[in-house]
Amino acid sequence: MHESEFISELCQRTGCGILLDLNNIYVNAINHGFDAFEYIDEIPMTKVGQMHLAGPSQENGYLFDTHSTPVTETTWNLLRYVGQKGLDVPIIVEWDQDIPSFEDLEREVVKARAIKENAKEANIEYATF
Repeated sequence: MHESEFISELCQRTGCGILLDLNNIYVNAINHGFDAFEYIDEIPMTKVGQMHLAGPSQENGYLFDTHSTPVTETTWNLLRYVGQKGLDVPIIVEWDQDIPSFEDLEREVVKARAIKENAKEANIEYATF
């Protein structure tokens, strides 16, 4: 069973919700060789209650979900893609290491808000990494 299938089944059987971590999906897609957009298509959007954005770090050819860098363009595109599906839930920009200035963090939040507000007009197609 794929992870996305497991999550869907878990939600169906328990009624639990999902915190959709787009950076984590991006990191896992790169490290494990799957399509992040297809993964998102398999997640029951009606169960998503919140989304998280962050930036990864890279070491020895692998990405790590460290929340220590700006959000990647691919992760922004995942946010646009989810927004096209009509999902309107709170978004958190996480930054746990190498914390930037307030102004830099605020720019990430402003960008997330703009993408969320304009997502339905965006036209994000499947992409491979």
